[in-house]
Amino acid sequence: MKSVNVPRKSSNLLKRRLKIAEIVAAQGEIKVDDLSAQLGVSGVTIRGDLSYLEQQGYLKRSFGGAIATPLSSEPEAIQPIAPLSLAQQMEIARHCARLIRDRDTLFLGHGTICRKIIPLLSEVKKLRLITNDPEHALLANQFIDGEIILAGSEMLRPDTALAGKTA
Repeated sequence: MKSVNVPRKSSNLLKRRLKIAEIVAAQGEIKVDDLSAQLGVSGVTIRGDLSYLEQQGYLKRSFGGAIATPLSSEPEAIQPIAPLSLAQQMEIARHCARLIRDRDTLFLGHGTICRKIIPLLSEVKKLRLITNDPEHALLANQFIDGEIILAGSEMLRPDTALAGKTA
């Protein structure tokens, strides 16, 4: 079997780019000529490295140099999702129910939309429903022709969903 050696050039390229990123982060701002002198490579090479590092988000190019990008210590806040109206929930439930065929196996997790799907499955024959929600299982018993499997080994309160290795 032939071994493949990574060219020394790419190793040096990576090391140089990492060094540039470190220098810019430490100093906040630096000129191409200064980087060129420090690293012993041409200004053309430095400009190419800066372009690459800017694309990767490590720095911002400035006229004749580079500026460090501030590192965010806090993750971006997750924007809350507006609650769906009852009509929107029912439309989603109807759409999901239309996708289910006779003899399908379906997993429904905990949630109000999942609960709204169950009564819409009364026409589906030989359905295998797997759920981790005891209330879903009880409701499914009234509407579903087929097998109902309640997965889970630990009840999460107040949600009443089951969790564990088999959930």
